[in-house]
Amino acid sequence: MHARQWSLTLQFDTGGGKIYIAGMPIPRLFAECMCPVKCPVKCIVNCVANCMGMGVSMCLAMCISIALISATHAQPQPASENHTLPQIHTPTNSPQSPASVNQPASENHTPVNQTEYPLRYTRLPIVKPVSQPCFHPLIDERLTNYCLLSGLDIQSAVGLSQVILIDRRMKFEGYPGLGLDLPPQLAPATDNFTFSLSVTPTLQYSHDINGGNSDQPLRLGNLVFTSDPALLRRSGILLGGESYLSGRWIHGNGHYVDFYGGGGYAHSPQHDIGISHTRTQICANNHLGRWWHGDACIADSRTWRDLTYDIQREGSLTLAKTFAGRRFPATASQGPRAVSHRGGVRLGRTINKNSYGFKHATLFFDSIHARHHLPGEEEKGGNSLVTGVSVFYGEKKEGILLTRQRVSAKLGWWMRGKPVSVFATYSEARGARLFGRQRDELSRSISLSYPVHPLISLSLGYSETDSKIDSFDSSTPSINFRFTPIRF
Repeated sequence: MHARQWSLTLQFDTGGGKIYIAGMPIPRLFAECMCPVKCPVKCIVNCVANCMGMGVSMCLAMCISIALISATHAQPQPASENHTLPQIHTPTNSPQSPASVNQPASENHTPVNQTEYPLRYTRLPIVKPVSQPCFHPLIDERLTNYCLLSGLDIQSAVGLSQVILIDRRMKFEGYPGLGLDLPPQLAPATDNFTFSLSVTPTLQYSHDINGGNSDQPLRLGNLVFTSDPALLRRSGILLGGESYLSGRWIHGNGHYVDFYGGGGYAHSPQHDIGISHTRTQICANNHLGRWWHGDACIADSRTWRDLTYDIQREGSLTLAKTFAGRRFPATASQGPRAVSHRGGVRLGRTINKNSYGFKHATLFFDSIHARHHLPGEEEKGGNSLVTGVSVFYGEKKEGILLTRQRVSAKLGWWMRGKPVSVFATYSEARGARLFGRQRDELSRSISLSYPVHPLISLSLGYSETDSKIDSFDSSTPSINFRFTPIRF
């Protein structure tokens, strides 16, 4: 995404121990850098770990500046100190037609005993606070935005930071936003064309680095075949990295084109071989009205191994609807809860390197059960339950092993302020024959992902394949470390 820079004034309240930007307290994300003199380095590390996904320049400039200021001036704060932004009331409105949010004119955001510090600040269009219940890695942008707007509808009071967040996200989809009458520094206009470059290190274990054959002999009746040792499958640890350029072109209210392209390489020090891959994709996203969306995508994926070269091209059309589920009012101990759904159908055609194509259809349905915070409760982190299921059906082609059916399910929740994700799949592949014998396969897999560090997520999984030809049976554990992309 294209970055935009401007100068802001950073103010420190020596009496209250809070940091302000443009006369307003900063969000909790940056307030985490407030700490005693003895730990400015630790403050910078913690702050960078929490905001690296928002851009390197912004993250480093903000964290270092705040840490140095707090190390010089701040006093230790009680654990119960609330650094959230002032609360404002919103009228009841449907998420389908968000009304403007009125800022109280009598609210005085200017602190006393101020010391001013100049700060260079780099902005990306989407800001994602760690404490927002509508965010989870399993949920896409549209369902997240619908959940956020539902929060405005059912909450009696919301933080100004949350309203600014929703305003920016709606503008990033091409809408005029919420009509906030705020300074341009807090509610800037979104460029019609934005892009960003990301670099991500990779660390994973692969059971098939070179695209080789199984070490088990192939038995077909009385015939037994063994593979050349040089063509056997290699397994081991892969170290590498990948880089992608992604962006968005907005050309109307709810109409925009997303694109990204790039690739990566992972090397096995043990076998001195590696895997290269590239992927490009362009999607035209369109709001058809009443939260119906129609999207068209084309993609090209390529993978190079020592013994194999795979190409897959795909085109797809998606029709989906986002809508509200049940809502539960706030109680004395819990904030209001709202359920939001997104379901639809996707029709596609995939062509591989042998130039044969097959058609397929996918039905999907995702839900987020979000408990919105009570006033002053933002320090507790996200609190939501995410569910999703999809059913894939592919056409039949004789002589080619293709996935005919696949059922996938996902479940996500928050644990200790971090998102947990669980995936499970079951698939059936049919169509291929080997020396006259039918080769049908059943596959099952399950995986769990959890951020072990703000910059690193650990994914553990297990998959197995049961084939009518025993030589193609497999049982494979998997372990992957996913690093937070570094964005420029």
